[in-house]
Amino acid sequence: MKITNKSFLFIITIAISISLIAAIIVRLSISKFEYADIPSLASKITYYPYTEIEYSGSFKDVSATKDTSTLYKYIVKGKATGHKEILKGAVLTEIEVNNVLQGAINSKYIYIYEPISIDISNVSMLTTFEGYNFIKDNKEYIFCLCDLNKDYYNIYTKGKKNIFMYTTPFYGKFPLKYKSEDFAVISENDFVVEPFKYYNEFSHYEQIFSSQKTKNKYFKEYNRLLKITPK
Repeated sequence: MKITNKSFLFIITIAISISLIAAIIVRLSISKFEYADIPSLASKITYYPYTEIEYSGSFKDVSATKDTSTLYKYIVKGKATGHKEILKGAVLTEIEVNNVLQGAINSKYIYIYEPISIDISNVSMLTTFEGYNFIKDNKEYIFCLCDLNKDYYNIYTKGKKNIFMYTTPFYGKFPLKYKSEDFAVISENDFVVEPFKYYNEFSHYEQIFSSQKTKNKYFKEYNRLLKITPK
């Protein structure tokens, strides 16, 4: 059977149309993993909060530091705006600055490079350092910061400015208001004995501590910072 030019063009047009429709359907079925997806997936994401600080390549080990007054370049009081972007190995969180207590920060809005790594290839694991957990939205904190490591700029931050990180996650953020159940002491060994713990069990915490001693250190620093915080 002879195919005319008109029929051939019709067949090609139909084939291209089907291919385009298929491509659109596939594209719509692939969604970028966002911070807002975490609550619905938290019961499937394994959680490990005690990655060794030496593996970070950026944070200081301050476990033996007695004088914390010189640890931070910047201290600010502020709260998250709700804008968070998941990066490779971290989460970039926008903060509205209410007060600058130490250092020169002139922007009303800054970003904090939160040290939480999410395996976004299959969204299977969430890891962090020193029991750190996400900044909660619409909650005011004292943030203890330093400049973002230059190696991270323009690699993951997409040209954004006014980005900061913690000197150490352990002394990174301190909520101005909290309940006793917002913190907990959970031994690192618990995560070794039972490694498959899921994030939904821990998502509500501000921070967890490996021992009562480390919790006491955190709140000692918290009380020191409150003395320099305007009411």
